[in-house]
Amino acid sequence: MVRHDRGLCNFQWRLLFLEACVRHLAKAKSDHCPLLLQLDPSFRSYPHLKPFHFEAMWLKHEGFQQFVANFWGQENGNLLNKTKELSKQLKIWNSEVFGHLKLRKRRVLARIAGAQKCWEICGVEVCDLVKQVFTTGEIPYDLTRTLIVLVPKVTSPLSMTQMRPISLCNTLYKTISKILVSRLRPLLKNLISPNQASFIPGRLISDNIVLAQELLHKFRHFKGKNGFVAWKIDLSKAYDRINCGFLEFVLREI
Repeated sequence: MVRHDRGLCNFQWRLLFLEACVRHLAKAKSDHCPLLLQLDPSFRSYPHLKPFHFEAMWLKHEGFQQFVANFWGQENGNLLNKTKELSKQLKIWNSEVFGHLKLRKRRVLARIAGAQKCWEICGVEVCDLVKQVFTTGEIPYDLTRTLIVLVPKVTSPLSMTQMRPISLCNTLYKTISKILVSRLRPLLKNLISPNQASFIPGRLISDNIVLAQELLHKFRHFKGKNGFVAWKIDLSKAYDRINCGFLEFVLREI
């Protein structure tokens, strides 16, 4: 049985009520389930009391097995007590060997911020290049070179359809693309059909999901001589079949 009854909210409301949940109650006179919205459910989370989490990177460290063997031979008690104490010692060992990962992340971000301070040295040339691209309408060939990385969608991919290509672009190319996106975004609502719900600001792909569920629900419960037909179309390769000439024509008209 597929439930068609859902509760929808926006991101700002979810931030205000982090513990809110929706429960489906029993049906009464309607074919839909009543929804009970609980803003303060019975269960509560305690972020400071985090359970022990085994890290897979520990297995690759050469001293991990020896550390566990030494502790297991010296500790007394049953299996449960040994496991409990081992989890405490592994937390200490992790901080001593690998360090504080979040702290290391902040240090890396700090180094990146330090590299941004070099803007005073090369910032003028970067701005001149970006202005030249938008003035002439041409992007230098060397700027469009990217590295294609194939990320597998499954564990053991056997064909290209099971791989997801990702282009690693340089910073200058990303800067130009970001400017183009910011200029096109306000015009997308007028250029793209209202039926297209994804990748458009202010639209949610869940709107079409709810609409499809309501239509199928209507099909199942409709009584009459005339029936309905639902047609599912595979659009997995829609982006590969776009006409580049048409895309260039539309961008020039904008």
